[in-house]
Amino acid sequence: MRRSLRRMLEADRRLLVCAEAKNGEEAVRQAAETRPDVAVLDLSMPLLSGVEAARLIRTTLPETRIVIVTLHPLPEGPTTDAEGLDVHAWVSKQEAAEQLVLAVLGVAGQLPE
Repeated sequence: MRRSLRRMLEADRRLLVCAEAKNGEEAVRQAAETRPDVAVLDLSMPLLSGVEAARLIRTTLPETRIVIVTLHPLPEGPTTDAEGLDVHAWVSKQEAAEQLVLAVLGVAGQLPE
């Protein structure tokens, strides 16, 4: 799944994939090193869930926008949980081919008017 998501993002020339991680802990380390504008995280990553990784990334990189991909039902719009996690977009894995690039561009503020 990770490779498929990467290929989807790299197919759009407006996006540059700066890192890829096999688990939540690695995602947090990669984000600290590469300082991405947008982090795409799987909700069900090993070691740290996408929510836990997002919380750590936003603590050290508050300017980084978060997109979560998931098999689970999607919340509506941006969400803030009880602990203050700001997730900017949710994408269903079933709709990732159609929605992931749009979600990343949208949270990065790069969608055409």
